[in-house]
Amino acid sequence: MKKSKRIAALIAAVLMTVTMFSSAVPAFAATPVVKMGTDSYGSNIVTGYRSAVNQTEMSARAKSNNKATRIATTIITRTVDSKGNLVTPARNKDLGKDNATDSGIATVTSGSGNHFEYIYILCAATYDNNLNHCASVPFSYEF
Repeated sequence: MKKSKRIAALIAAVLMTVTMFSSAVPAFAATPVVKMGTDSYGSNIVTGYRSAVNQTEMSARAKSNNKATRIATTIITRTVDSKGNLVTPARNKDLGKDNATDSGIATVTSGSGNHFEYIYILCAATYDNNLNHCASVPFSYEF
């Protein structure tokens, strides 16, 4: 009888352990962002953001009041190391969507030990497949 209680207790302990670790869901909060600024041209609005925690992550989004055939955001960066030497920039980021009013959020990071010295954000949109109605907005932010 004693042995059966020990086996039952062992099975219960194993079951509780498995249940505890398999049902745990980690909670990740969204990275806080700081709005760097907004610029517009016609119905296009481009907004730049940076991470509130550090200056190594930048993002941008283009929006339009009108549905665009293609709307896109491009981020071009100048990246330096801790000594201020120019390093190979993080991959410039392009993000776009067809038949939309929002390009989505394009994000770029500077990499470990580096930071952005300068970023340049462009948005462009075409309407009714007509390139004559293409608009671009430069938005710059210096650190």
